[in-house]
Amino acid sequence: MLGPNLADRGLSTFFLLALLLAGATFSLDGCNESYWFGDGPGVKAKVKTPSGSQRGNITLVYTLTGEIPATDVTAKCSLDGLPFKPATAGKGGDGTRNLSVSPAGEEHTFVWDSAKDLGQLEESSAVLRIQPVDGTGGQSNPMKVKNNNIVLLVAVEKGAVGKAHLFSLGLKTKKTEHLTSVLTGGNDPFDVLRQADLFFIAHPGSNDVAAFRLNAEKKSVAAIEGSPFPTVGKSQKYLALDGERVFVSHVDSGTMGVLDFDPQTGALSPNPHSGVPAPGCRSLAAPSERLYVASETRGEILVFDIGSDGKLTQADGSPLKASGLDSPWTLLATGGRLYASDKKEKSLWAFRITGNGAPAPLDGSPFKVSTGGIDAFGQSGDKVFAVSGTKLLSLTLGSSGQVAEDKGSPILLAGTATALQATGSIVVLATPAELRAWTLQDDGTLSHPTSSPVEVEVVRMAAAE
Repeated sequence: MLGPNLADRGLSTFFLLALLLAGATFSLDGCNESYWFGDGPGVKAKVKTPSGSQRGNITLVYTLTGEIPATDVTAKCSLDGLPFKPATAGKGGDGTRNLSVSPAGEEHTFVWDSAKDLGQLEESSAVLRIQPVDGTGGQSNPMKVKNNNIVLLVAVEKGAVGKAHLFSLGLKTKKTEHLTSVLTGGNDPFDVLRQADLFFIAHPGSNDVAAFRLNAEKKSVAAIEGSPFPTVGKSQKYLALDGERVFVSHVDSGTMGVLDFDPQTGALSPNPHSGVPAPGCRSLAAPSERLYVASETRGEILVFDIGSDGKLTQADGSPLKASGLDSPWTLLATGGRLYASDKKEKSLWAFRITGNGAPAPLDGSPFKVSTGGIDAFGQSGDKVFAVSGTKLLSLTLGSSGQVAEDKGSPILLAGTATALQATGSIVVLATPAELRAWTLQDDGTLSHPTSSPVEVEVVRMAAAE
């Protein structure tokens, strides 16, 4: 018979072993659950799910909230409900070490090389998880990932009668094929943007916005019932999306229009908070619950907080001004930063836009580039491409957002570029008589381009990834 001390010791050992075994089972059972990653009371991650299907290098935006100044994170992915595994980082993004944290939330990006982890799948459902050290992880909603060999492009034709065209682009051949054309229902179409499988087209000539739904499987587009949708204002030209609303600039009225959209039907309806003054608009961006408006005529960037009801309110630090940025021309919002080109100056201005405070200039801003008057940006990971007239610029973003123009940039074009898109490893631009495509190679340089003649003059286009 065991003595009291030995009995107590035996009981203690038994319970300790039981707890250890329970903990091991808990971890094994939880390999596809949040507690597998060691959720705790520290930093909290919140991941924003990108809209629509994705491919190749996928940029995930997430926020780190907490009371400490910085943390490390890990990134993991799950395919079709299988256990999570480490996610391969692509080029660009903020990395995973020593990332800033604040009580208001600091925005970061992780570029996921989905092709490396998933292969050339026709379609799959993937979830990406960001886990702070000793904190609470966050994950995306399931995303459709299509690492196949075709990209669909919706291109707007220049003309009084609105018309849009659907092209397919072979990622290996870089050749385009015209699939179909549709009338947009409005006049003088201009800007086009995508939200999941929906496309929105602004009509300055008829003061409305058209909405179309893409059927990628059938390679067709169809107008949403009731399209085009009128807005209150004159000369709707530039668009921005925040996931719930369409923002449209009324160039002649000098105001902003706000349209709510139903993600199920795609229908647009006027928001009662339209009509906020925004004169001289030349470009829009709507990241992280704020709307940025490049006002060319006033030499400033207007900053609006977007309310839950769509109401636009001037934010702290608005209007945003910078020495030399006399005519803000085109905006690019990415990775918690805002980049602005000028109509004439050969520079890019960069601002930090995370959190709720006033935007602050990035160290080193403005950054010299080889030309001014940039008309469009395209981005893939840490590579940013821009067009101005007959020039294509190739730029690299540093880990802190600094801009450096690549060797061999700018690339001279045979005609004036009118539209630009970067999707995965492909860069495609339109000139009046052709679509030209490059492959982004592993060393960050562009391959020799291929050219496909087209019979229409494209003013804007959007990729259906």
